[in-house]
Amino acid sequence: MIVVSILRLLAISISCLTISAIPQFQEPILIVVGDVNTNNARIMYDALDRHLVHTPVQAVLSLSGEDIYSETLIIAEKPSIWILSSLEPGQHYLIHLSSKNGISSRASFSTLSSNRDSSFKIVIASCNNFDSDHDGSFLKQLSEDENVQSRIGMMHIGDQIYADPIFHNWNRGGRLKPFEVLLEEFRSAYRRVWSAPEMRTLLSTAANWMLLDDHDIINNLDAEHFRDGRGPLLLAGRQALLEYQFQLHRDVFHENGTELSQVCADFNKVISSFAFIFVDTRFQRTFSFDGNAPMLGKAQMHRVNTSIHRYGQDTSISRMFVVSSVPFMFAPFKWFATLADIVEGEKLTSHSVHRRETSTLLDLVGKFANKSTFLAGDVHLFLRSRICQKATSHATSSRHCIEQIVTSGVTVASTAANQLKVCIFHFMCLFLGPRQLGSWELVPDAVNIGHNALIVNGQSENYEAIPIFYKSPSQWTQASQNVFNLGFRIRAWQTNAIVLTAVSVMVTTLIYRIRRNSKRKTHN
Repeated sequence: MIVVSILRLLAISISCLTISAIPQFQEPILIVVGDVNTNNARIMYDALDRHLVHTPVQAVLSLSGEDIYSETLIIAEKPSIWILSSLEPGQHYLIHLSSKNGISSRASFSTLSSNRDSSFKIVIASCNNFDSDHDGSFLKQLSEDENVQSRIGMMHIGDQIYADPIFHNWNRGGRLKPFEVLLEEFRSAYRRVWSAPEMRTLLSTAANWMLLDDHDIINNLDAEHFRDGRGPLLLAGRQALLEYQFQLHRDVFHENGTELSQVCADFNKVISSFAFIFVDTRFQRTFSFDGNAPMLGKAQMHRVNTSIHRYGQDTSISRMFVVSSVPFMFAPFKWFATLADIVEGEKLTSHSVHRRETSTLLDLVGKFANKSTFLAGDVHLFLRSRICQKATSHATSSRHCIEQIVTSGVTVASTAANQLKVCIFHFMCLFLGPRQLGSWELVPDAVNIGHNALIVNGQSENYEAIPIFYKSPSQWTQASQNVFNLGFRIRAWQTNAIVLTAVSVMVTTLIYRIRRNSKRKTHN
């Protein structure tokens, strides 16, 4: 029955996926609201109209319809930060940046409340491939959602852009482009994606916090790319990452523009009585590789360990979120992780070289399982699951479980439903094979493979995570989703045909990749 459903998917045309037209920006300056606290805020601004570079703009801050502060800012060649201080807690502010041509760019934000019991809403999302598919339909749905509009901020947890074309063009051109040219291509990618009307609305109307993933620079980002001679591209992508993402919530440059020492991607954020620990799974293992701890590095693991214990033991913190771009528990079976490495060149958190660090982190968070939630992106679907202590001969109802929620895919090209190979692999990871990693096992509860995002509502000790799904899924997505729904009901004796189908597709893909690489070598 399931095999028939899978085969039916092949008969459904992908052309049914509706893609919106490429939007054009109306305002000359891109404004992104960065980190916001009770008394201060960071505002990033960058010229979309490049004729404004090196020209002054008048920046005005308003509260309750009254202009309360103004300053003249100079538009630079790269993004700049306007730091606002001495703000009032729990207030809504408006920003106007007026250029020499008289056209204003606007933004708004609310400062955090000083009351630890105040309510708040946070939107969580990842994987924005707008530059490839120009699909703004779900982003538009988000921007028009009343719950999203009342958010205090938005957490973007990976793949804020897809920079893959920059690498492919550079590689096909003989890798001749210098660092400066590559850097400008990364900057242009950010400007294109973030100036799309729907995305621009989300970035300019509340705080934004960002955690990188691989596609922000190159697919499967890690230190091995340096050994493959891709250093100039990696360093250009890194510089753009610092400019557009890191400095939204921290200082990363001296006044003369040089980089501060010891820049790290991990950070913490406390909102009301909720703590968010952002764990970096890409930057460290690429630019500060530690052979003894290749995924997180010893220094970051120490910082994360300290944060987990501090917030876990703090009675004023009612919930602790461990946020990462890559899920720490998704494909726990070693063979599946190895397969992902062979076929895609991606070393998942369950890969043999990362299992020890992943297991250590799970054990750390497991000490505070009753108040902890893992939040992650990357895998192009929504997944609500539990990470539980391994079942024993004793009653399993008493074992500790950690909540895990994965949200990934705000455009059609970054949803699993758009990729049959990914659908099959994810089905295997969730429903077939062992689910154990260290002393923990994965228990999936709900899956959606279409467009998705998440709203976290919090107040005092109360918390709920509400998924947002696309209101108009395609026929292909609905049919694919039905297969995953069946996955929760199949028994082990029914899986043979599924395994055969899945392995056949994966092996075929592997053979295709080997032949393609062989042809490239022959051609070269």
